[in-house]
Amino acid sequence: MNLIKSNKKKNIYGLLFLVFGMILVNCSSSILNVLVIDNSYNAENNNDNSLDFQNQTPETSDYQNFNGDGGNLNITLHQSYLNNSFNTNLNTSDSNNNTFTLPCPTDITFNSSYVNITVDNIYAPNKTIILETTTILTEWVYDNAVAIGFQVKGSGILDNFSICFSETHTNTNDALIGFEIFNAQWSNGKIEPGSTLLKSAWIETIHDDVSQVWYNFTNINTFLNVSETYQNYFYLRMVQVTGETQAHVEIECNVNGLVDDAIMLKWSGSTWNTRAFDPLMSIDLKPLSNTPAPAQINLTINDIKVSNFTSGKGYWSPSNSLGNSTGTLNFAIDAEWWDVTCQISEVLINYTKSNLKVSSEFNISGSGQIVQWNVTRNGGLNYFDSSFSNYQINFTIPNIWDKDTIKVFNGSTPKTSDCTNRSLGNGYREVNVLNAGNGTFWYLTANSTNLLSSIDTYVSELALSKVNHSSVVDFNATFSEIIRKGDLNLSVYSPSPQYLNHSEILDISLLSSSDEFLVSSWDISLNVSQYGIFKIEISWNNDTAAGFLESYLTIYGDTDLIPSLPSTNFDASNIFNITVFFNDTGLDLGIDGATIDVYVDENPYSAVKFDYGTGYYNITIDCSDPIFSDYKTFTIRVNASKQYYHNQTETVQFTIYGETELTILDPPDLTVFNSGDTFNVTIFYNETVKNEGIGGATIDVYVDENPYSAVKFDYGTGYY
Repeated sequence: MNLIKSNKKKNIYGLLFLVFGMILVNCSSSILNVLVIDNSYNAENNNDNSLDFQNQTPETSDYQNFNGDGGNLNITLHQSYLNNSFNTNLNTSDSNNNTFTLPCPTDITFNSSYVNITVDNIYAPNKTIILETTTILTEWVYDNAVAIGFQVKGSGILDNFSICFSETHTNTNDALIGFEIFNAQWSNGKIEPGSTLLKSAWIETIHDDVSQVWYNFTNINTFLNVSETYQNYFYLRMVQVTGETQAHVEIECNVNGLVDDAIMLKWSGSTWNTRAFDPLMSIDLKPLSNTPAPAQINLTINDIKVSNFTSGKGYWSPSNSLGNSTGTLNFAIDAEWWDVTCQISEVLINYTKSNLKVSSEFNISGSGQIVQWNVTRNGGLNYFDSSFSNYQINFTIPNIWDKDTIKVFNGSTPKTSDCTNRSLGNGYREVNVLNAGNGTFWYLTANSTNLLSSIDTYVSELALSKVNHSSVVDFNATFSEIIRKGDLNLSVYSPSPQYLNHSEILDISLLSSSDEFLVSSWDISLNVSQYGIFKIEISWNNDTAAGFLESYLTIYGDTDLIPSLPSTNFDASNIFNITVFFNDTGLDLGIDGATIDVYVDENPYSAVKFDYGTGYYNITIDCSDPIFSDYKTFTIRVNASKQYYHNQTETVQFTIYGETELTILDPPDLTVFNSGDTFNVTIFYNETVKNEGIGGATIDVYVDENPYSAVKFDYGTGYY
């Protein structure tokens, strides 16, 4: 626009004081005096500062192992005496030849666990009992009944008997005698004929005028069962059938005890009366078999019955254990028959020592690995006696141990090939080692399954592996089978340097059986002063099984971020600091060494930052930076992060104003115009920091402080 000169001649003298109030329309006229706080970034999933948990799991070499003592287990030693040709002949009735001896360990803790003595060629001969053979007196039979009691050793057959009779009546008649056989009973203070008739009456003839004549009565064939009589006695009862006026039969007798005692009773008409002498009599007895089974003659060794095998053969296997510190076992053989002969042909005695224990130890080389068991006998074994053979060792181990991994050694000598094993059905397995012997270091190894299957951590019933300092964590241990006893040991270790932060011992025997247990609830805030990946170890054993697992729990510090500004309004040339305090709210400590990121209206800003080492950080803002070229209200977002601390983001707002100057270029100050003149006032509105004109400004004109509505033209370059 051209300057227009007035053509009026009249000069007007005056001073024009023009006041231009310049208000930049591209600057906000409002001043924000509020510090705006934005917590939208304080979420648990905003942990970009920490390394991925999976990638932080320690190397295998960082895992710990777990070992300890198991229970003491039973070990049994066996050694045998075996003689297949013992072949010792014995006679049960010969006191000089009815005993035998066998060797035994002098260690009395070795007792016989199995005895088998074979008895062969059992022979029981027929037996004749001779009561008396010479006569000195007689007993009448013709007036009342006479009963003769005789004792046997055992059950058998009454085959024949012989009695010496005389007939003394003057008549010439033969006499008839009736005989009966009875069992015996205790009655009236003595042994009398019983009520059981074993053989019914039969009649025999005694001839007239005989004197001391032996009469033989054969084929009696009466079974005498000692179990059905009193003290093995039986009675032969006789009475003269022919009247006493016709014949007088008398039994020839002798005093008691010259040969075999008998009992002689005379019937009085109401009672049996004892006679003090024995008849001249012999009795032929037969065993049930001359080659009897042992039970038929009640054959015994040391008063224990010999068991039947076949006719003429048996075996002796007592249930009681045998042992003697002298090293010798004594045996005596007997039978309920006379002069029984037999042969001890074979002997097998297993001697067992069962008062020993072996100790067990286990090792788990790492988390979740198999359990390796080692069973040893302290001091070795030196109990086997060279007098015996067939040395064996029985280890009794838990059935849960893998039978396919069992190995046995005598020092450096493998013995596994000599082993067999079987389940005992009571939770244990017996490992039998053949061809054993003494040794200074017998041991057994085996593996078992690690029964701990998982460690789980929960916060408010949510499964979490990443928790906060303010969290209360529940530790659960899960097993692969039902557990009834044993101690669960929980240990939680801090990151390097490691120290024990939390521990708990849980006695499962006090709880209900289960496969999952709440081991502990840990309030982390009570004793955690550093953050990171914490190692969890849970171990367990119940003397026969074990488990060991490790897991990891990442603990993050709870944080807040507090920014502060010296002002909320700044000029474009200002340089100022935003101060932020990054705080560990759990420990109430400042967090040093954090990464501070700054964004201006969400654009990254490379600010100069200073870490005071106390949680305080200065962020230097240069308002002349090109990022602030548009003068306005800016939003600054500050993000603070450090590994194993929760990120925090806060925002502040401030306004930057351009620095300006206004210059009146024309007319010069105090220029004189006539009252009719029209002229232009030229001004330059300049932004001094950038040193460039400001277009688009609002130009207000005042004449002597009074608003003046002038015509204005904006050149767009700061000139008006």
